[in-house]
Amino acid sequence: MKKFTDAISKKSTKSKEEWIKIFNDFYAHDFDELQSIVKPNEPLIKFIKLTKKKLTFASNPLFPQIATYKRIKFAGLEPELFYDIAHMENSTYAKPNPLFFKEIIEKLHLPASRCVMIGDTEFDMACEKVGIHFVHINNKYEWEDIF
Repeated sequence: MKKFTDAISKKSTKSKEEWIKIFNDFYAHDFDELQSIVKPNEPLIKFIKLTKKKLTFASNPLFPQIATYKRIKFAGLEPELFYDIAHMENSTYAKPNPLFFKEIIEKLHLPASRCVMIGDTEFDMACEKVGIHFVHINNKYEWEDIF
């Protein structure tokens, strides 16, 4: 968020601190209204909750931690289910940059060949450029086999 607030404060009359307060207030209160439009994938949630595998929430890190954790809860999950959660404050890259995925596997200390990305966009498919297998969210039988 530092780069963003630095940039926006230079182009406005508000200070960096004022922007941080505005964003923090939005994510603490108004952001919750978005939960009403989220439709949890119940079968996938069931597998996530039962697995013993290390899971990373590898959503594009365009949101701060508070918003990412809320998005996880909107989906019917808990942040504690994940070994690692990508968000604005702890990620250097964003999808579709393959370095986003490389950074994650380095945190996990695993070879890419032992990782799988379950996703829904072409941005998620960028994981294949670093050797991570991609499974589309709609391919239920494949991700069921993985779990």
